[in-house]
Amino acid sequence: MSIPKSGAKVRASDWSAVFPVDTDAWQSYVPTVTQGVGVANTVNYARYFKNGRLCAFNIDLAVTGTGTAASNVIVSLPLTAASANLIVGSGIIYDASAAIVYAGVAHLNSASTFGLWSSSTDGSPSQFLGLRVFTAALAAGDAIRVGGVYETAT
Repeated sequence: MSIPKSGAKVRASDWSAVFPVDTDAWQSYVPTVTQGVGVANTVNYARYFKNGRLCAFNIDLAVTGTGTAASNVIVSLPLTAASANLIVGSGIIYDASAAIVYAGVAHLNSASTFGLWSSSTDGSPSQFLGLRVFTAALAAGDAIRVGGVYETAT
């Protein structure tokens, strides 16, 4: 494959030669959410794309159940990660009762789950949303929206 000149059209065959694709489409998955206990949710959107060992994902979940206050909010990944303790993306938790959006970075706390790591607003060490900054219990009407990219185990 040659590099196209500026303004030239790139063909699909050019792209696939550089980035071989394991699957030809985004795949759906059903994330599990816990906050001390399993938290029921409606999946508005939860899809991932795997290319080699690279996995990109996006989720939009509407909380319908209730979590446990002062407990980490943890969400499952679509595929097992190669490693834990890495930053892989960013996202938000929307607290409908307070009408506040809490932002955080998606941090792999295991090879199969992540939490949203927040920056501290009170000088304390940063921790997952659910335990610090946002400490309320997830409840119906709340939302979780996250996007990220990580290396899969296989």
